[in-house]
Amino acid sequence: MHFRYHPAATAALFALLLVSPSAARAERNVDSTTTDHKLLAPVRAAVPPVIDGILDDEVWEYAVQLDNFFVPALNRPPTERAILWLAFDDTCIYWAGRMFDSQPGALRMEQTRRNGYVLNDDYISIGFDVDNQHIGGGEYVFRMTPRGTQSEDFPDGSTSKVEWRGDWRGAARIDSLGWTVEVAVPMRMFNRPGGPRIIGISSARRHPRTQERILWPNLGAQWDRSKCGDWPVVLPPFRERPRFMPYGVGEATRSSLDSYFGGDVKWMAPNGIKFTATAYPDFQNVQNEILGLDFSYTELLKGDNRPFFAEDVKFLPDSSIFYSNRVGKIYGGLKAVGNIGSTHRVGFINTFDRQEANHLAAKWFWRPNGRVDASNAFAWRHGPLGTITKRNTPQARDNAVWVSSLGIDQLLGRWTESYDFQGALSHTSDGVGNGYDVQASWDHSPTNSGFGLRLRGRLISHDFLTVDGGLDTIEADQRYAAARFGYKRQYDRRAFKYWEIYANGAHASRFDGTLFQRSASLTGSLTILPGVNLDCAIEDKRRPPYDDRTGTLSFGWLQDRLFTAGKLSAVYGRVKDTDYFLVSASQGFRPIRVLTAKVGAQYRRRDFPLGHVEDPSGGVEHLRQLIGTVQYDLTDERALSGRIVYTNDGVNGYAAFQQMLRRGMDLFLIVGDPSADTWTERVAIKAVFVL
Repeated sequence: MHFRYHPAATAALFALLLVSPSAARAERNVDSTTTDHKLLAPVRAAVPPVIDGILDDEVWEYAVQLDNFFVPALNRPPTERAILWLAFDDTCIYWAGRMFDSQPGALRMEQTRRNGYVLNDDYISIGFDVDNQHIGGGEYVFRMTPRGTQSEDFPDGSTSKVEWRGDWRGAARIDSLGWTVEVAVPMRMFNRPGGPRIIGISSARRHPRTQERILWPNLGAQWDRSKCGDWPVVLPPFRERPRFMPYGVGEATRSSLDSYFGGDVKWMAPNGIKFTATAYPDFQNVQNEILGLDFSYTELLKGDNRPFFAEDVKFLPDSSIFYSNRVGKIYGGLKAVGNIGSTHRVGFINTFDRQEANHLAAKWFWRPNGRVDASNAFAWRHGPLGTITKRNTPQARDNAVWVSSLGIDQLLGRWTESYDFQGALSHTSDGVGNGYDVQASWDHSPTNSGFGLRLRGRLISHDFLTVDGGLDTIEADQRYAAARFGYKRQYDRRAFKYWEIYANGAHASRFDGTLFQRSASLTGSLTILPGVNLDCAIEDKRRPPYDDRTGTLSFGWLQDRLFTAGKLSAVYGRVKDTDYFLVSASQGFRPIRVLTAKVGAQYRRRDFPLGHVEDPSGGVEHLRQLIGTVQYDLTDERALSGRIVYTNDGVNGYAAFQQMLRRGMDLFLIVGDPSADTWTERVAIKAVFVL
């Protein structure tokens, strides 16, 4: 049974279902263990609860109750019981939880920083599928740990500044029975027009001591969101004033002194479309991503943490046609994203960079139900003829790409089956990049344990080109087919809980019939004990004129720990006509609660024969990379941090003070340049606040 939003029907439903506190007391229990899809009672809070983690407020006596949590992966109820309660009023959704634990002293709660990584800790979360799509990744998720650490996921990406994206309140307490939470989520955070609405509800609890992932309702091992509960609520009228986020930057080096001001502005229209503009933005990150030394025939792509691009990123085309790192420093930009009804989503971004090139991208996404989705995406770059782009290719005056895709998912008993189809066309004003890219895949996966199979095919013409996309130009001109077959098994025990093995094969040829690439591999993974993993792989790859053969072995320990995880891995064999060896190691440390550190090291050796294309004289290449980071938490919102990086090119490092407040001005002071290859004498200060 599925519920969709229709104004007249929903209004009638609310008239029938809105319950008073006294009526709710008798009907608040919801048992989803025997029902695939449950409609919850829309209980209003007569008096808002005090958010203190103590469940003594009257509202929890009549709020709708979620019980009968389940462990789908193990097909049984949880070892430790959990109960949630839900209610709402004219401004907020309130939820509370009682998580029973027979050993409250063993609760794991390492993370203290707001929106830090909490998925290795004990936590309880609730997901609100505001558009009632019953799909994964479409939910607003709010998490609490026993320590009271808050974490949230917005379905489309968001920036780190809490005042910019909206705030919510939560509190937790530990007692002899386990722990409790209370939370208030302002409904304006959902950025939806006011009025009656049915939203999807699901909840997840992680219990590290028993290694259990506990769900309400029982969504199955594949988390089938079509089984989520439906909860009628009334969203308040949406009246949003523009928000301004100005910032100032000052930078001093040995030879120069510079300062500038910029800012962002955001406004939400009554229909839910969000507009964001930026002018002369600061894109200097405190810490950038450092790529490893692993050899690759193609470009390695980095994540992009720049606020203007990171927020609402899922509304925009993916990196295959719009890889935002291709866009350098910009003078300004405009973005508009939002939902149209319950089945359509649109996104648009346009920027003008300091090479006088314009970058535009747009996407329309349609999901008529939880099993089918379709999208159309477009990317266009217009700039001066012959400009050298960030991928070091001269640009035609115009380069455009159009992509259409269709996806279908269905459940077949204990298996999930999915079909994906995609077609793309590229066009350049000089005609050099007029090409196409067509691909299709079929995936048959077990919901828990069993066999899985994946098939994929692709045709890319030799002249397919995406100047602003992440697709490497060497990948064009190929006919590609691949298959993956494997088996996985999970057990209800502590040791040797999970293992899997997969065989992969792929063949790609150029359109003239010559071989581009052929590969076969066998990979295996084993969970020996909680947090102790062993992975191995062997691969044979033919990529003319090279014939590569490698073996990989990786061992990880404390992988379920946030600060003290460690890993050692090695790759040995022959790559690109050289004897190849790569070893990587990393280890985290937390000597005291406020001090964390991590050390990572990589060493790569390649023996070049005489006449090799990269080193005709022959010889041995030694590459080294050593990365050390440290952070000292002055408070949960202020920290001192630093990093040092040693490579063959030299040494770089930085030291920083970070102040990231729930309310007020964020402040960053950086000595050094995290983005440079070697040490740079530089001091920079950045201040950010929201009006």
